[in-house]
Amino acid sequence: MELFSFKKVKKMDIESGKEQPPGAQPPTHGYIQGKGDLDTRVLHVLVALISRPLSSQSSSDVDPIWNSNQEYLIAVRTDGPCAGLWEFPGGKVEADESLYDALCREIKEEVGVTVSAAAPLLTIDTPSVKKEKNIIIRLHVWNVTQWSGEPYGAEGQPVKWSRITWDDRQHFLPPNRHMFTALRLGEALSLLNVNNLQANEIAESLNKWQQLNPEITEKCVIRLRANGLDAQDYAKLLGHTLAQYDSALPHLLIDMLPDLDLGTLDAVLKHPAVIGVHFPSWWQKTELESQRKKILKDLQAEYPSLLKGASCHSEQELIWACKDEQGLKAEFYCLSPVKTPNSHPITEQPLGWTAWQHINQKVENPGYAMGGLTLADGVELKARGSFGVAGVSEFQPSTQFSEQMQALAHQLEIRS
Repeated sequence: MELFSFKKVKKMDIESGKEQPPGAQPPTHGYIQGKGDLDTRVLHVLVALISRPLSSQSSSDVDPIWNSNQEYLIAVRTDGPCAGLWEFPGGKVEADESLYDALCREIKEEVGVTVSAAAPLLTIDTPSVKKEKNIIIRLHVWNVTQWSGEPYGAEGQPVKWSRITWDDRQHFLPPNRHMFTALRLGEALSLLNVNNLQANEIAESLNKWQQLNPEITEKCVIRLRANGLDAQDYAKLLGHTLAQYDSALPHLLIDMLPDLDLGTLDAVLKHPAVIGVHFPSWWQKTELESQRKKILKDLQAEYPSLLKGASCHSEQELIWACKDEQGLKAEFYCLSPVKTPNSHPITEQPLGWTAWQHINQKVENPGYAMGGLTLADGVELKARGSFGVAGVSEFQPSTQFSEQMQALAHQLEIRS
């Protein structure tokens, strides 16, 4: 039984003949087919990330979670079990209403802002905060790229602009906390295999990312993949690399390896460009349990602001990585392979679009799709609820990559 039906949203625009982006058509309302009383109702809710350049009154000594020159519009939930917590503004999607139309209407009604352009960022399936049985709230998180008006609490709720930090997430509605993770990550995940590279070659590659348009670089995160290196050689290589690299961009992810002494990586893990660590899928092996528990404990104690990511290849691996109490409790993941990679043969059967979407909806965390994909698949992935797309050879710093990122942003954005 397919738990989540997928209504293909890439409809043809009758006048222009172009494919419409996700959110231009009404989503599928109704029930997920189950057995008898097990049918589950899906309620669609829009969430808007509205930002502006920092005002002169904003504190300069706070470490932001995303863009150092942005602050976000947030509001206080005034009723229900989550009353008193902060949230990003939004509201319910009405029947036969497109996601974009619902976004424009709700934001106008709730905070008095007129939205003129926005793009989908993330889709989250979460239980009802009122703990209602057989109800799933499907949160459609959109990044508002153009807006006008002076925000105010049109429904009497307190609103404010805030330069939100990672620690602020504890004061937000639980589903909103995953949006903090998304804001720290980039929608394109590039894997750089460092096993055959020297420190200066890695630094040179990172410098190439800096040469791209900053708006592109900020949307990317680079995983420095060990790819067979042992822990000692990997730690030494990273130390030499980042000792000669002092930029905070691009954002970096560091692989976690068995027998890796975090003490030897202290300078690396505290580097301004490093935002998280990544656990390859083999960390689920039973024989690594003691090492896994130790490294997770040390990360929480010494580096609590670092994100934890995980590579997954099945529903079981994904649930273990993100939801299992004995797992990694990862904040984000990379689920693969969607298709057969062009670069190398694989032994496992590709998941395919339908299975990937089905598995992706099992957790609330932001996820990347990988395996035989390019940025040209970005619209399809957003339509299926993915946060981002990952790759190796197609995701390296170049003029072509930058142009493809700009083209994808243009395809995803809807304007009034």
